[in-house]
Amino acid sequence: MTFDLYQRFLDDEGALIEASLPGEWLEALDEAFLASPEGQALIATDDYWAWGRTVLEAAFEYEGVPPTQVTADVLEGIVFSWIPRKVSVAPEAAGEIIRELRAFFQWLGREHGHPHAGACGAALGEESEAELAGELASPKNFGMATSFLMGSQPAGLDMTRAEDPGGQTAPALSPDEKRARRKARNAQRKQRRKKKR
Repeated sequence: MTFDLYQRFLDDEGALIEASLPGEWLEALDEAFLASPEGQALIATDDYWAWGRTVLEAAFEYEGVPPTQVTADVLEGIVFSWIPRKVSVAPEAAGEIIRELRAFFQWLGREHGHPHAGACGAALGEESEAELAGELASPKNFGMATSFLMGSQPAGLDMTRAEDPGGQTAPALSPDEKRARRKARNAQRKQRRKKKR
């Protein structure tokens, strides 16, 4: 499937056609972004974690906003409110998240003419890294899993790394391994959706 940012996701009355973005469309999005200069730069620094995709999925599924209608306001709500409440991620990752989203919206604007890409990129200014780190560190945003993750750090446990009983850190995943895991997760999601129907 060729990636088409402007694929139709709304019916004639403006209601969403599906409850979530199609898996094939998301895979095409990932492939197109990773093939771009912006995506390649992230892969070269091992900083790609599909945050752009996460934002588009959250906007669609939780806000009812199709990809081309993601504005700076929608983006800020997802980045500074939804992600800290719904995703267990260490505050130290804030810089990576913001850098990836800047690159992602730069690509959407340059390559696909996203109507709000410039405003979205501008919404992720220099101060946004510190703001997101603060939200990710704030206990008011913690669910059970995040409370466990954050509570383990003062005890000297690093729950963000896979270690064997001997204390040896597992090797980092290559971009191909990350992509394969992401595709496997997408296939599992697709299966769960079919079972719900």
